[in-house]
Amino acid sequence: VVFEDENIVVFNKPTNLEVEGNNSLTSIMKNKYYYLMPCHRIDRNTTGLVLFAKNEETLNLITDLFKNQKIEKHYIACVYGISKPKDMLNAYLFKDSKKAIVYISDEPKKGYTKIQTSYSTISQNKDKKLSLLDVTLHTGKTHQIRAHLSYVGLPLLGDGKYGSYEINKRFKVNTQALCSYSITFHVNDDNMLSYLNDTTIKLKK
Repeated sequence: VVFEDENIVVFNKPTNLEVEGNNSLTSIMKNKYYYLMPCHRIDRNTTGLVLFAKNEETLNLITDLFKNQKIEKHYIACVYGISKPKDMLNAYLFKDSKKAIVYISDEPKKGYTKIQTSYSTISQNKDKKLSLLDVTLHTGKTHQIRAHLSYVGLPLLGDGKYGSYEINKRFKVNTQALCSYSITFHVNDDNMLSYLNDTTIKLKK
């Protein structure tokens, strides 16, 4: 538990654990709470912060905050490639549920949803062609960070689906180097969560 009050709890999820389903973070922790529902999801092999509601009213309010882009999430990502100092990426995403994969397009197409991802570069190792990025999701779609960065030539290190097998093997990394490390609330409305306005919950490391 990274943060907890009467309405929310934020867990630091390890790798190789789903947010929902059998033997998931939700099913494991539900036994300890009267009411517990995840407000969003991160991938099985993405680590870091996951926000849960401890009552139904909170869940509805946070769902609206996400919908209106009033919850700001930041990720740390290690990618292969030399990134720009900062960039705002715009594209369109299609989710193929049967194949459990998403596709990115520069142009709008039938079934594709607009996505926006931005990043700023924290540090780089030019000899190894690695960049450490602070990534912000402006739209939260399945595999968005992984697919979007790969599409612009910055695949996540260790990503077996959208990354490079040869690069992952070279660096001996077999799980994506992606961590949800910061959540900030922008609650301007006068409601039961207004006390969280401008609150940032962040991993210490």
